[in-house]
Amino acid sequence: MLLPILASPIFIMPMLVLGLIVILAIMFRRVVKTNMVHIVQSRRKTTPFGSGQKSGNVYYRWPAWVPFFGITVIELPVSNFDLSLESYEAYDKDRVPFVVDVVAFFRINDTARAAQRVENVHELENQLLQIIQGAVGLLKKS
Repeated sequence: MLLPILASPIFIMPMLVLGLIVILAIMFRRVVKTNMVHIVQSRRKTTPFGSGQKSGNVYYRWPAWVPFFGITVIELPVSNFDLSLESYEAYDKDRVPFVVDVVAFFRINDTARAAQRVENVHELENQLLQIIQGAVGLLKKS
């Protein structure tokens, strides 16, 4: 008696749709690592996700091409990270050449502001390397 009801299209189609929704939710669910912040740009707002954020550390990363739900994400570290400038050739104020190795340590304080200014971590690192080179240039002039 129960078997014909379970085999009917009225029962099977909703179960297939429900199964597809569950599988998609599992596929697109993201849990942010404790040392990262993901800045999620949706259609109307920008929301940071990560450890210690008001919005939590779990979101669904729907592809950007999905209407109404699609998002883009910028991933930024919140832990300290370092950048090295090795064998950088410079000149002192008397134009005497020298080679310097520099290591600078950084920490992103305001991830939302950083996400407005860079597209990804590599662009951030390139900008910070230029700042380090400029700082070495200031040192060589003094």
